[in-house]
Amino acid sequence: MTRNLKAVTRLMTRLASGVTEQATPAVQRRDEIGSLARAFNVFRENSQQLQTTTENLQKQQRLLQTVFDNINDGLSVFDRDQRLIAWNPRYLSIFDLPPSRLRAGLPLDRVQTLMADVPHSNRTLDNRPLDMAETNLQRPAQPIRFERYYQDGRVIEFRSQPMPDGGFVTLYSDLTDRKAIESQLRQAQKMEVLGQLTGGIAHDFNNLLAAAIGNLQLLEQQPGLSDKAGRYTHRALAAAERGAGLVQRLLAFSRKQQLHPEPQQLNALVEGMLDLIEYSVGPQIAIGTRLEAQSDQVYIDPGQLENALLNLALNSSAAMPDGGRLGFESRNEPDEEGRLRVVIEVNDTGSGIPEELLERVFDPFFTTKEVGQGSGLGLSMVYGFVKQSGGDIAIDSQPGQGTRVSISLPHYDGPQPDARRPEPGSRLILGQGEPVLVVEDDPLVLEAIEEMLAELGYEPLSCRNAEEALALLETGEQPELVLSDINLGTGQTGIQLKQQLQQRWPALPCLLASGLPRDQLRERFSLPDDSPFIAKPYRLATLAQAIAAALEKRDA
Repeated sequence: MTRNLKAVTRLMTRLASGVTEQATPAVQRRDEIGSLARAFNVFRENSQQLQTTTENLQKQQRLLQTVFDNINDGLSVFDRDQRLIAWNPRYLSIFDLPPSRLRAGLPLDRVQTLMADVPHSNRTLDNRPLDMAETNLQRPAQPIRFERYYQDGRVIEFRSQPMPDGGFVTLYSDLTDRKAIESQLRQAQKMEVLGQLTGGIAHDFNNLLAAAIGNLQLLEQQPGLSDKAGRYTHRALAAAERGAGLVQRLLAFSRKQQLHPEPQQLNALVEGMLDLIEYSVGPQIAIGTRLEAQSDQVYIDPGQLENALLNLALNSSAAMPDGGRLGFESRNEPDEEGRLRVVIEVNDTGSGIPEELLERVFDPFFTTKEVGQGSGLGLSMVYGFVKQSGGDIAIDSQPGQGTRVSISLPHYDGPQPDARRPEPGSRLILGQGEPVLVVEDDPLVLEAIEEMLAELGYEPLSCRNAEEALALLETGEQPELVLSDINLGTGQTGIQLKQQLQQRWPALPCLLASGLPRDQLRERFSLPDDSPFIAKPYRLATLAQAIAAALEKRDA
């Protein structure tokens, strides 16, 4: 008995020191020693379970501590008395709080005082101002979400949840990058919608302007026109052509204008227009250049790029009424995929642009000038031209610190053209009474074209749609040329009409016209690239040259 009692005592001593894996003697005995041994087994099993539970809790604690210390969000916990009881390292870094200034038991209002060292504003998710005193009272009772905006552009989201025993826990997420991406996406979507709208109305405006310009030119050609009537006509024609220019700017914004790109040396192009820029901005503005792009060749419409740079220069001069400095800089830089790009920057020392206006400066018709001082289409035209040319544009500005506009274009290393594209002449080529079949669904435009053809010496024949034109040709009428609008409303398009003409009367040339840009016609109506085409609105000389070229091609 003494020997067994000593053995049990040794086992109890080892169990007390944490050793649980040991055999227990005398558990089968029916006396007091057996009872003691069986009791020891119960204690040992409980000790083993407790040890396992403790080890699991320690593992969970280490896991939670690791997550607590390494999550990307900041985290803080306040008790029911609104005193700080826990926080993680990200909480300190996200609010730039020194560790020495925080301690357990610090009241919420004291912590918020430390966080208020950097100016900020608190807003609800629907962008309304937030009362923090009222919010602090609500946080222990209900979930709360709001955002904090700092002057340096950072945005921090607060997500508070009440705890069952009182107090609340809050997660803090840095939304700065996400907000910037969302803002860019909204801007892109807005520009796309506006682009579709402007591109859609351009066709109707061009039809109206085609009728107006055509009739005004005919009026201007009338013999015996008084000086007063001539001035009125010339003034109206100039206004109509300005309207046509505005439509082209709308098409530039919507990225649907017709471009004529060609290889260009960007540095040489900028240097070649410095005289024009100096004259345009005035002597009170000093112009400097730093053209450091070593590989500066781009594939671009040179006229449109010159217009864009001149537009940016004029905007800069308007921001420097008392003088300043206007700079042009170029450089090379790779894009995200490592491809070389050419960047041209226009910067000034002007008044700058307020932050709330930066997102709107590329919108059509947006302007900070007085009524009548500008159309608000300048920057939108630049935006559309750059995007249509495969480039990117960005603007950086601070009130009182000037503005910098950066245009990034793909570097071009393709083949060089043998010669420049010939410029159209202005000689008025007259007909000799040749019949020309006009197919146009707009009655005002149709009447204007008829008069213009008659003025040019042709005999106009008129139809309102493709079906009427085919029926007329079936009767044996043989015009020298068919001049057809592409979008003829219902029924066949002008392109479908031309295809039927080529099948049935292959010797009959067909000249197509439209108020839509050629790129959009190619997408919407499958206009062939080599198809003779004239853009509305057009002048008498342009119409005369297009008809003469189509007839000459037929006779070649």
